[in-house]
Amino acid sequence: PVANLINCDSLIEEGGEYDMYVHIPPSEHLKQDRKVLLVWETYKPDKVTALPRTYIVEDKTVSQEQETKGIDWFIPYERCLKPTYAPGSHQSGYGKTAYGIINDGDEARSPLMEVRIAVFEDGAHCKISTPKP
Repeated sequence: PVANLINCDSLIEEGGEYDMYVHIPPSEHLKQDRKVLLVWETYKPDKVTALPRTYIVEDKTVSQEQETKGIDWFIPYERCLKPTYAPGSHQSGYGKTAYGIINDGDEARSPLMEVRIAVFEDGAHCKISTPKP
């Protein structure tokens, strides 16, 4: 299922950083050694105005395990989610993402997916504890 809302409870700690996953499910196109191009950008609540420095383009080569389980791609909280909460300006925003799988020069593309981002609680940014060293 696709989440319609990303909030503080959506964040996952990994390696001392808080992020969230975009999951690319297994499919007839997601095969080992194929290239996948992943794109993400974060927008203000108007869904048109992109927030600075939130555009990510990344390519990956599909592993055998990813062919079976899909790909989990981290979206960084600090860079892409936290900027949607700007008191006095806006308190939420939207993330838009898509991917393409390249096979012998042909590309199978996903539809553009959009999710609302509301990463604030108690009138401030998400309360994130500092991971222990």
